[in-house]
Amino acid sequence: MTTSVRLEVLLTPVMFDRIPTGRIGIDTLKDFVLDTPTWFTFNYEGTHVQITIEQYGKTIRDTQGDLDTAIIISEVKLNGITDPKFAWAGIYRPDYPDYYLGQNPNLKTELSAHTYLGWNGIWTLDLSLPIYTWIHKTLDLGWIYD
Repeated sequence: MTTSVRLEVLLTPVMFDRIPTGRIGIDTLKDFVLDTPTWFTFNYEGTHVQITIEQYGKTIRDTQGDLDTAIIISEVKLNGITDPKFAWAGIYRPDYPDYYLGQNPNLKTELSAHTYLGWNGIWTLDLSLPIYTWIHKTLDLGWIYD
């Protein structure tokens, strides 16, 4: 069964010296410079959709003590419905810098329930359609009659 979904994502920048840069998309990634909180909207039709958000261009100079450059996935809306669990369902794959890997050799390569993209890396959210079934399962609303 092919169905459609309106997917909206609110990204919020964290910056002190440099504006965060990234890419977002479903089939094709589009570059962005995030200087203010921004909504990105996608209309998709099919049986499975994966949204990808990537932060790139961050260097060691972009974090100084408590000051940071990052991208926050503030909200995910699916056909106008929102819940924090929607964004938490994504998987973040940080691209740790070599200096950090040397200090922390046992870092996880995949992080769940992360909406703060503090490293360069990719965050993905896989959705199955129809979206209302995915929402029902993600929010653990109980038994579904198939």
